[in-house]
Amino acid sequence: MRFNNDRLSHWFAGVLIGWAIWSLLLFIPVFHHWLGFPIAKIAAFAGAGCAVQLAVTPWLFSARRTDENPDGRIGRRSAALAIWFALWTELLLLYFLSAETSRSARSFILCCMAAAPFLWVLIHILAYKTLTWRKKIY
Repeated sequence: MRFNNDRLSHWFAGVLIGWAIWSLLLFIPVFHHWLGFPIAKIAAFAGAGCAVQLAVTPWLFSARRTDENPDGRIGRRSAALAIWFALWTELLLLYFLSAETSRSARSFILCCMAAAPFLWVLIHILAYKTLTWRKKIY
């Protein structure tokens, strides 16, 4: 079966296949067999990453390059990536927050959780400005 860039269902299938391959070829051999993490934690990690990517995929799909819009929608794509990375960072920090940690570690994690979305949005705003500035030159 060939994947078609114009079908959202193929984008979803790509996400699921990609996370399954990463889980089987990297996460389980490295994190379970080599480092000794339980399979349940690896599955939770992969499931959270897959869920966040599936949630953002329709937004990325709508920002792709098409015949009607050959440049794509850089602003929409940049915003989708900022939200994707912010959600993923927040999920990872929540995961670490749920573990047994000291009071100072919890304070640090909460500060990171507050700052991470703003940092990702700032990075992507700067990237968007850079991309649109370069586009005007050419």
